Amino acid sequence: MPYIQNNEKSIRTSLARARNHGSAKGGTHHWWMQRVSAIALVPLVIWMLSCLDCLLSPSFEQTVLWLNNPFVAIILGLFIIISCYHAAIGLQVVIEDYVHKKSAKITALLLTNFIFFAMAAACIFAILVINFRT
Repeated sequence: MPYIQNNEKSIRTSLARARNHGSAKGGTHHWWMQRVSAIALVPLVIWMLSCLDCLLSPSFEQTVLWLNNPFVAIILGLFIIISCYHAAIGLQVVIEDYVHKKSAKITALLLTNFIFFAMAAACIFAILVINFRT
């Protein structure tokens, strides 16, 4: 028997009724954003690895001097923002797949997003303070 809605026979197909419902709502966009952020991270990680000697220098003053360069600050800011975004959407997939209780899932997603946002904001704030201090 075909799908009946409001005591009338529906002429919509099963696929038409299922569109924009369930797990197919926004998975493609999420998948693409994960891949785009991963591709954006490739050159940034290579840059970060090449700058490791500047970050692991014995002197705090040398590290602050290195961070005081505007180019370094911009690239480091991009690295922080994109890596936090990439990690947040990656953890979102894990939480959605493995946490089954709805309240725990929502709490974990909100907490994860808040933590990554706060971490990125703190890092960007520190970079700005280093670059704009008087």
